[in-house]
Amino acid sequence: MRKALLFVLLGLLALPVLAGVRIGVLYFDVAAPDDTYDYLSTGMAEMLMTDLANQPDMTVVERERLDQVLAEHSLSGSGVTDPGTAVELGRILGLDLMVMGSLTVVEGSMRLDAQVLFVESGEVAGGVRAETTDTGGVFEMVDLVSRQLVDKIRSLRYGKGYTPVVFVDPNSGAPRVDVAFFVDTTGSMGDEIDVVKQEMRKIAVNIAQGTPAPAVRFAIVVYRDRGDEYVTQLTDFTYDILAVQEVIDTIYAGGGGDEEESVFRALDDGLNELSWDTDHEVTKLAFLLGDAGPHEYSDEYYTLDDAVDDANDVGVSIFAIGCSGLSSYGEGAFKQVAFGTNGFFEYLSYRRTYVDDSGRVASYIYEGDHVYDEEAVHRELADSGVIGEDTSVFDVGVTRATVAEEAIEAGEVDKDTEAYHSGGAVGGVTASPTSVSDDTRDRAETVAAERAYTGEVSGTETSVDNNLDKLVTQVVQSNVASRSGVTYDMGHTQARIQVRQGDTEYWIPVTDSRQLARLEEAAKTGETVWLAAGVRDTAGEEDAEAPIAFRSGSLSVLDSSADAPTMTQRSLADLEKDPTYYESNGLGDENQWSFEAQVTAIEYME
Repeated sequence: MRKALLFVLLGLLALPVLAGVRIGVLYFDVAAPDDTYDYLSTGMAEMLMTDLANQPDMTVVERERLDQVLAEHSLSGSGVTDPGTAVELGRILGLDLMVMGSLTVVEGSMRLDAQVLFVESGEVAGGVRAETTDTGGVFEMVDLVSRQLVDKIRSLRYGKGYTPVVFVDPNSGAPRVDVAFFVDTTGSMGDEIDVVKQEMRKIAVNIAQGTPAPAVRFAIVVYRDRGDEYVTQLTDFTYDILAVQEVIDTIYAGGGGDEEESVFRALDDGLNELSWDTDHEVTKLAFLLGDAGPHEYSDEYYTLDDAVDDANDVGVSIFAIGCSGLSSYGEGAFKQVAFGTNGFFEYLSYRRTYVDDSGRVASYIYEGDHVYDEEAVHRELADSGVIGEDTSVFDVGVTRATVAEEAIEAGEVDKDTEAYHSGGAVGGVTASPTSVSDDTRDRAETVAAERAYTGEVSGTETSVDNNLDKLVTQVVQSNVASRSGVTYDMGHTQARIQVRQGDTEYWIPVTDSRQLARLEEAAKTGETVWLAAGVRDTAGEEDAEAPIAFRSGSLSVLDSSADAPTMTQRSLADLEKDPTYYESNGLGDENQWSFEAQVTAIEYME
């Protein structure tokens, strides 16, 4: 059967590239052999709404306005299924672009197609699509289409030439940040470069989501070695994230062949040729990413000491990230330039997941020479309190979490900083690595080594990923929070609230101080609030007091029921009935479900 999907979307926030452009995404047609897939009509619409509305340069068009126009012109859900009608509706609404398309289901496989139309001319500006072979891939399919739509919409120049996309106006008085990447692009760095390509925009978005939102410039230095296609190539600082993304998309791994690369030249060019902000109040960070130490040439006179001096003169902290295969010589060089500039050295975390013959799934984290059983090391670090029960130890990194654990024990973490309030002990040591003594770091190295897995890793490897995007985001957020007072939600539990719905009560962790203020007001007035949060099935957990628990870092305070997608609205009693299902099938990365409840108490963490 056929059923129209109403995708309520989207105008764009008034940012430079899209100033004055209004966009509507209306009707997606569903073609399926029967009504089995009708439930996707609402579900997929709301997933796309959520993804696109989360873009910092986009906002959601009110559903009421769209429904009003449809009613006034006697158009029902099935009335806008062809481009001509969509364009006419766009003209009525005064829009510039319309998005429409179809979902096709054939023998369980699904394909989602979307087209972007120019309202003025009625011409098709371009299309995107994604496919999945089963319903289990619906989330990934919609995620891919939403990313492609964002890229497609932003890439349209509307005949006016290129204008930058800037998340935060640097002239608005917002805190300013300079972030540069010094990236080894030799042949062995392909996986790491792919992560930068895929996640650069997300990194920029996450950095921009502080309060107040900072204005961030990015620069890139890519380097190889003498005899390769190039030694260094520089892209100077810009606030335009699209320009940065376009450069990153052209980077590929190649060359190399010997163990060492032109690290000295990359540091020299990056620190002395890039246009770093001269204002001492600007946060300035550089990430040195590589799997090889510096190649020493007899006619090259720039040294690590020179790099440390230059970085300190400019006010740049260098965070050196060692990738798989970095030698002890390379580690020593990376540590010298990092610790000499109020930065730190850390090995990138690689997670490998295996399935054995019995179907058991196990994940292991590789950092330098050590391998960790992810489940076991998470349990140990969560028990110590340095990370939360719902915090991914892979995202944080075992080594850095262990350093934070030992630093708290030694009294070397400043608990009065915004970095600590937002990110806990891990945020504190990330923002101020030089506050951690050498003795504490030595102890942390010993403890981390003792935590290493000594058994045999067996089974079929099913996936490999690394935490580069999470590491970069955490470093920038922690440092901007510490140096500029910007507030972020970095997953550190600051309080927990007790909510009541009928006779059912639960405690929910709060990690965002901005949301905490709203919840405090609700607790004072006794009013009910709409919340969204992710649940965890507590079956098998010792001392579990209820069938579910709410996951740390997943709570959102909604303005009203209109912000709670219909498909996610459940009672607390509903969530208790099938915890396994609700743990994995909500909206967004946090698998959120929405409910209305009264805030009856607040407990503050230390």
